[in-house]
Amino acid sequence: QDGHIHAVGDLDTIGRGCKTEDLVTVQQELSQGMEQDVLTPMKQWLFAWTTVQERLKELEEMRIEVDSRKRQVFALRQQEAKHKEALDSARNDHQKKNKAKTLEDTWRTQQRKDAKLANATATYQSMESEVLEELAGLIRDAVCLKSYLAACTEFQREAYQSLTHALLGTHGNGGPSQGPESK
Repeated sequence: QDGHIHAVGDLDTIGRGCKTEDLVTVQQELSQGMEQDVLTPMKQWLFAWTTVQERLKELEEMRIEVDSRKRQVFALRQQEAKHKEALDSARNDHQKKNKAKTLEDTWRTQQRKDAKLANATATYQSMESEVLEELAGLIRDAVCLKSYLAACTEFQREAYQSLTHALLGTHGNGGPSQGPESK
């Protein structure tokens, strides 16, 4: 024992001529390729999905608002019909004047609420179209998942192949490495 570590086994033992730099290179190439061609696009897709989910929540809130405004307008139309009946059945000018004022106030309120309903409905429909378009885009992009998985498999295959060559001391063409020890 001279204090040095000596290789044990035959000269053709797997990994005997392996360089740690080769292993590091394989790991770096695998990480780089996975990040660039698989992980980055997947992260972008997930970000877009999260954004669409938030917009769907906003859309649902807008739908609730539109429904509420529709109920308000419907109730005002019913009130207007009742006030018209009351105006028609008024017995004197004083009652007619009061009922006409009530009818006019109801009508003005209804006009304001109708305008707000129309605005809310237009905004809702516009946002609904945008969100549906975004969802369709996400669905189209999800088809790429298959290609991301194929890229992932290819990167792994190449990494295993490079690792095998590093451990066997070959260069990928099946022959022995052309290092200084084989000359």
